[in-house]
Amino acid sequence: MVLALGSAAGTIAQQRALSFSNSTGKVRVDATGFALYDSAGHKRLTLGFNTANEPGMYIWDKNGVDRLGAYMSAKGQPVFRLTDAAKNDRAFFGLTGDAHEPRISLEDASGNERFYVGLSTANSALLTMSTPSNKEVIRMQGSDAPFLRFSDGSGTTRGYAGIFTDGSAGFASYNESGTQTWTAP
Repeated sequence: MVLALGSAAGTIAQQRALSFSNSTGKVRVDATGFALYDSAGHKRLTLGFNTANEPGMYIWDKNGVDRLGAYMSAKGQPVFRLTDAAKNDRAFFGLTGDAHEPRISLEDASGNERFYVGLSTANSALLTMSTPSNKEVIRMQGSDAPFLRFSDGSGTTRGYAGIFTDGSAGFASYNESGTQTWTAP
């Protein structure tokens, strides 16, 4: 009896994948990780290593689209990513760049970043909003000289509140050609 169990354990250890299934789906465990499949055979959850050979958890919809990812990026940074049904990445929460700046980023269906809140590369607080054509229309940045800048759809600054380059604080408005038309104080 002991010999038979030992022999069976050796056979299981040499297998490359383990699968368990019933009428509701299948579980597969192999060298890449753990995967759940629904009753139609669609992959719905994976837990293992991603293409960057970093750990990750991904949730798939019934059409085979990876809709949610919680993983370590190729640079070893933690990321939460949401993807729409058309396979467009739409929302990120994580660390970015080599300086590991924290961010929340929302993108439109074309992949244009429309909203960003986080830290700039200069380590100051940053909030930006952009048009579908990537023209920044609102920028709020906090640093030694915090400011709020409004731009029109072409990217021309139209309003400013904050610290000016000369160190004074104030407000300013600009016309469509970017010429200052009013300032206070």
